[in-house]
Amino acid sequence: MKKIVFIFLVFSFIVSDLFAEDIKPFRIGAGLGVSFGGYREETDSAINRYYTNLSLMLDANMEFGKFLHTFNLGFNTGEDRVAKKFEDKYDYWWKYRSYRGYFEYALDYRLWNLSGNGSLPGFLGGAFRTDFYLTETIEIAKYFAILSLGVHTTQRWIINPKHSLSFSATVPVLGYALRSPYSGTDAVIDIYFIEGAPLKILTDGYFASLHNYWALFTDLKYHFQFNPLFSLNAGLDFELSRINIPAPRIDAVTRLKAGVAFTF
Repeated sequence: MKKIVFIFLVFSFIVSDLFAEDIKPFRIGAGLGVSFGGYREETDSAINRYYTNLSLMLDANMEFGKFLHTFNLGFNTGEDRVAKKFEDKYDYWWKYRSYRGYFEYALDYRLWNLSGNGSLPGFLGGAFRTDFYLTETIEIAKYFAILSLGVHTTQRWIINPKHSLSFSATVPVLGYALRSPYSGTDAVIDIYFIEGAPLKILTDGYFASLHNYWALFTDLKYHFQFNPLFSLNAGLDFELSRINIPAPRIDAVTRLKAGVAFTF
């Protein structure tokens, strides 16, 4: 089995050397996906919630010399569910709906090339991200938004003029977060019903870094250039994040996606 894998890898590198061609420098695309996710928002309750939502995405790449500019924008929303044991325990369980949005701009510099003809270029740089999470039920809304700066890397494999793979990853290292300041929903219910005043949006801000915020965002994508102007793509995203202030929130998402792009 090891010999078969080794022969396949050697053959792949030979094929990429024979047929490699530079990826077109400009690409603008749109796509649809399905997000399989879950989260645990402990300012509300220590219960895991899950969702399967349709996702909308826009992305773009622009390459100038050795510099690579990357833009990613995405959004998904849908109704959450909890484990069946909680549904069975309570006669009435509040319906939760979650929203997820993000925007990322990354600037990378081509630092390595694992193939002699440029078919395996690698890039390293930084990224600016905006991530937004909102969970709502009745009049209560729990949210988490963060602006962050992080390390970004991209690895490409140009198999031949029509087929290519790309992988990118972002790890935030510094940011500023806005979170719901209360812990639990009881306090909010008291404010709304006892004081009789309209519910206000409460906001607390926190500086975030590796001591209280950890996250990893990855993107694996296959591209098929079916004519000089358009390409198709399919891919897999993975997200994992945890913030500890004022109480922990953990999110994990796997996203299957496909789209079309205009290349020039």
